Amino acid sequence: MADQAQSEPPLLPVYLFHGDDELKQETLRKRLVKRVFGSEDDNLNLQVFSPEQIRDSDQLLDALCTLPFMAERRLVIIKDADRLSKALSETIVDYLKAPSETTVLALSASKLSVATRLYKAVAAIAKGKGIVSAATLRMNELPTFIQRMAAGFGLSLSLDAAAELLDRIGPTTLTLSTELRRLSAWAQAQKINQITVDIIREHVQRLTESKPWDLADALSRREGAECLKHIRRLGSTKPTTLFAYCVSRLREMLSIKALGQHRNLSNQHIAEVLGRQEWQLRTAFAGARLYSSDELIEALIAAPSIEARMKSGEDAEQLLSLWVTGCCQPRQPRQSARPY
Repeated sequence: MADQAQSEPPLLPVYLFHGDDELKQETLRKRLVKRVFGSEDDNLNLQVFSPEQIRDSDQLLDALCTLPFMAERRLVIIKDADRLSKALSETIVDYLKAPSETTVLALSASKLSVATRLYKAVAAIAKGKGIVSAATLRMNELPTFIQRMAAGFGLSLSLDAAAELLDRIGPTTLTLSTELRRLSAWAQAQKINQITVDIIREHVQRLTESKPWDLADALSRREGAECLKHIRRLGSTKPTTLFAYCVSRLREMLSIKALGQHRNLSNQHIAEVLGRQEWQLRTAFAGARLYSSDELIEALIAAPSIEARMKSGEDAEQLLSLWVTGCCQPRQPRQSARPY
């Protein structure tokens, strides 16, 4: 059996694949199936449930305690275990006090709190070695991860091409894997394996579009090129809507500067004065340090005439682009040692 291989540790009675990356969840489940059975599948001793498919605790215990048929072990997989009812969750907690020696239980959960009894019950077995992370990678880690995925499909992508694919498809690894599989089939038909940025742009449909707060955040960071990228990805969002979000953000930053400089308030007190939670203004607090009050005032004074020109029929996207890049271009020395 696969679990008897010297390179593999002994199988545990329970595993928790914990995180919101669907591709990792799927990969971990397939890997465990192969470890338990020595092959990709064994329908006789494999049962897969979603919470809706489990009628009651008796059905669940029956699945967990049934003896394997002509094999050493059974594998019971429960997807979306964080959505189990309290009764079913408690059934698993009680079961894990004396789990079956011939059953491996695998729980998949995207958001199971570490404070729950179910999480603690899994963590108590083998010092938590059965808890396996399936968390989403950080954005700066994804391009190299895409390159590795592409290699698995026989493709070669530069970092620029991987970044372009990420920009068009988004960070969901399952969707990225599906797109790479499609590109692999196309590349085989073309008898090539090198995927360039131009190929990505020509053959991969954009699935992502920027949201107003994406542009406002880039404006807060004074990242002109990033602002233009978000404007190009307007999707169904009107330029006037994006403009309104940006104006609102500049007003927030000017208010933060005024309250910080003249009334010497803490971030928490500033947020209370503005009727917001401190975490809601995190990007605005950081942005207020990058702009002078005069720069913010100048941009806000220009805003009404820009809005009027947008509504009069001029190219709204071009006007928005010129205004935000003008805001991002520093016109005065950065601020002093004062927080704002």
